Amino acid sequence: MKRSVIIKLQQILDKVVNINCLEQLMPNPILRDSQTSYWKRGVDEAILQEFDTLEVFLSCLDTLFCEERTIPIKVKLYDIHVLYTLEASAAIRLYDAQGHLISQQSCGRGMYYYLPPGHYSLTIPAGKSQLFGYYFQSKTFRKKNKKPYVFLHDLLRSRRAQVEEVVVSKDFKVGKRTRMYIRALCRGLKKRKLKNESFVFGIIHDLIDLSAEKISEEETKMSYDLKIAIQARKLLAMHIEEKGQETQINLLADDLKLDLDTVNRYHKQHFGKCLRELRTDLLLTRAKRLLDSGMGATKTAYELNYNSRDAFGRFLKKHSNQTPSEYLQSLDSAP
Repeated sequence: MKRSVIIKLQQILDKVVNINCLEQLMPNPILRDSQTSYWKRGVDEAILQEFDTLEVFLSCLDTLFCEERTIPIKVKLYDIHVLYTLEASAAIRLYDAQGHLISQQSCGRGMYYYLPPGHYSLTIPAGKSQLFGYYFQSKTFRKKNKKPYVFLHDLLRSRRAQVEEVVVSKDFKVGKRTRMYIRALCRGLKKRKLKNESFVFGIIHDLIDLSAEKISEEETKMSYDLKIAIQARKLLAMHIEEKGQETQINLLADDLKLDLDTVNRYHKQHFGKCLRELRTDLLLTRAKRLLDSGMGATKTAYELNYNSRDAFGRFLKKHSNQTPSEYLQSLDSAP
């Protein structure tokens, strides 16, 4: 397959003769029979391994940087790209020629890209990073072959139409099985061997199948987690309506038949707040709604099951910076 991605390491590093010129970095895994280049400038080091087959182009980039670096990249042809972040101290970031962020990819995550020809840049964090990737032609997914791969449909349509906009897939987990496939692929490469083509494409298919599985698992789990988080919000609001400030969030564990830590984690994941913060928000909203309706501060306090107007006043002051009297005055002065 023709090389369609040029990683311009020469713009930030100097090419050196061999691995003996490097002081710290070692390639792992090693792409057997690959074309390998070594790079160094100061304490920064990099190793680029590349291997081409008839239908897939493989690469592995190891870097060791003292601080965040940005590598220019040129894409020459219309292909589908896959990138696995096997190691990194922070998310890697891909930008287009105008400096617009295309994606952020954390350690242990993978992503598929449709990249039209053009100039891009890849920002890699300080410390040791390892990126493994490959690109292939869309004909791999002709006719019935593409049906199980819903997550790739937008990318494949864009590739076939050769649109000029970047398209990315959902990211997915790079787990133990994915890493095992990548190691097996790297070990089994053999240059100019007929059987190599079927070997490579067999493992590539396994990796794509595994990506589809991981994305489906995460989507299913996300749907379940979100459903629980939404149910928790509704149930807590009902308890606040019924019991006011006497509502305890541990009631949700019995309501949802899940431990409270799990429910709390799901809610924070989807809504950015813990259940205790949600309880405060719901109680504050109900208090203001009662005051808005014309109910006085004392009646509102008892409606919310406070022992006294003062206790209710302290709650309102703490969470809205207004006493009940100040809040009611603000209603009267509102246009």
